[in-house]
Amino acid sequence: MVREDILGGLKNALERGESMQEAKETFISAGYPKADVEEASVSLENIQVNKRVEVPTLYSATLQTPSAPAKPGEKPLPQIKVKTKFNYLLLIPIVIISAVIAYLLYNIFLA
Repeated sequence: MVREDILGGLKNALERGESMQEAKETFISAGYPKADVEEASVSLENIQVNKRVEVPTLYSATLQTPSAPAKPGEKPLPQIKVKTKFNYLLLIPIVIISAVIAYLLYNIFLA
């Protein structure tokens, strides 16, 4: 069974920027059993791997270099092209609803 005090200490050490190896050596030199420290580190690594979440890609970016430099003798700067995914099927109902609202407002206030 994983000891919570070792697990918490390893988490804190990693958050402070220490490597896992340094954190384990610190616990072992402090007198904790090597087997308990190893078990806690393996458990922590498994927790970190399982916490990765798939995030849908809303943007895609490509790096392109321009074909000609801006001025003679200068290196061209790379250009980043960002493409967004847009659902055009949502645009149609929005336009229709907006037109209906505009028509109703026109008839109510100006007619």
